Amino acid sequence: MAAVTEFLKANGLLAGALFYMASVTAGLAILPADITFPILHAMRLVVSVVLIITFARALPLIVREPRDQGSQLIIGILFAWSAEVMISAWGLAWRISDQSWMLDSPVLGALLALKIMGGTFHVTSPRALDGRVPRRSWLLLVAGALIAALMAGIVIGARWSTFFVEVM
Repeated sequence: MAAVTEFLKANGLLAGALFYMASVTAGLAILPADITFPILHAMRLVVSVVLIITFARALPLIVREPRDQGSQLIIGILFAWSAEVMISAWGLAWRISDQSWMLDSPVLGALLALKIMGGTFHVTSPRALDGRVPRRSWLLLVAGALIAALMAGIVIGARWSTFFVEVM
C-alpha cells in the first residue's frame, strides 16, 4: 500500500489520468451508449476549443513574422485540434439529425484530411526533437501510410465484393 501511496504522490497527473480513464470505462460499461457518447463528444469538443484558444494566441505572431521551427508544431496543433472541434460538432449534429449522408460527406472528408495534415505537422516538426526531424518519424509516417492503404483496401474490397454479390 505504501508503494501505491508514493506513486500517487509522485505522479499526481498520471494518477488522475488513470482514475479518469477507469471512471469513464466503468461508466461506458454501465450506462447506455446514447447517454455516454454524446457526453464524450461534447467533452471532446470543449477540450478541443480550449486547446485552440490556448495556442491561437501564437498564430498572429507566426503569420506576421515566422519565428522558428517551433512554428510548425503550433500550426500542426491548431490544424489538428481545429479539425477535432469540427469533427466533434459534426458528430453531435449527426447524432441529433440521424442523417446517413453525413457519414460519407465531403465535408467530413475535408475535416479528416485537415486532422491528418495537422498530425503530420506534429510528427515532422523539427522542433519536436533536438532541432531536427528524427528519421524514425519519417519511417513511421511511411509505414503508417502503407498500413492505412492496406486497411482502406480491405474495407473497399469488402464493400465491393458485397456489391457484386448483390448485383449478380
